[in-house]
Amino acid sequence: PDALGVACRNLRLNRLSGQILLVNGSPACCRARFDLITANLDATTLLRVREGLWSLLTEGGLAVLSGVLDQERDGVATSLQKLGFQPLEEKKDLEEGWTSSLLRKPWRP
Repeated sequence: PDALGVACRNLRLNRLSGQILLVNGSPACCRARFDLITANLDATTLLRVREGLWSLLTEGGLAVLSGVLDQERDGVATSLQKLGFQPLEEKKDLEEGWTSSLLRKPWRP
């Protein structure tokens, strides 16, 4: 809920309020599929909902996942890659100890 408030404020500041859908709930509450999903979740929550995020993402779609502590990064990354996510980029916040990842759901042959 805290991240949702910050995201709403950032959307207003960037004049994107009506163009992006923010959801505070599990992946099960969504019926559509998306080209881009962002999620700011701790490692435990992210691992619990990873399959739901996968199913909501279109083939070739991107996921920006943040909120994972550096010490939990390897386990989360391995789990996401086993599911099929392709890692594209990663950023670490050295001061706060958080990791953010950009991943892609590959196209099926």
